[in-house]
Amino acid sequence: MPTKPSDIGWYPRDPNYRKTYEDAMRAALRHYARHGDVTQVQQLLQLVTDKEARFVIARRVAAQFPIRVNQSGKLSRDKDRSPDFDWSAIETASFWPRRIQSDAGHISIRNEDFSLSELIDEVIDVLVLHRHTIADGDLERLQNAVDTVAKRRRSTAPSESGLPTSPEE
Repeated sequence: MPTKPSDIGWYPRDPNYRKTYEDAMRAALRHYARHGDVTQVQQLLQLVTDKEARFVIARRVAAQFPIRVNQSGKLSRDKDRSPDFDWSAIETASFWPRRIQSDAGHISIRNEDFSLSELIDEVIDVLVLHRHTIADGDLERLQNAVDTVAKRRRSTAPSESGLPTSPEE
């Protein structure tokens, strides 16, 4: 099952699109699990305008679920894998190939590994080098994402009341 960045050409720019698409795919697979009907999954695949990307996603779905993909990209039920299939896999499945892989604090981009800190340094370098050409809307999206992450971290941090303010206390 191809998942390397080069395996998918077209890639939606908006991460919300990818998240919404994956949520819709989960709902379509739940429908398939209940009714044995892959029509909704097929319809979602048709929304991906790039033929190669659509086929990569179809193969990812078929590799994770009891679904077959024929040469033309049409889906059908895989009757051999269906009877004992564990449908709880829907909740953790990934449908959209990621160009950046992340696992246990290590990030991989095109087979080059980075620590989280190294990746952040690289991103900062790129931002500084291209500061005059980055669109304002992209900077705003980045700023909103960083602000949201920081806000969520602060809201889930343990309360510091009652902790000593210096080592002597």
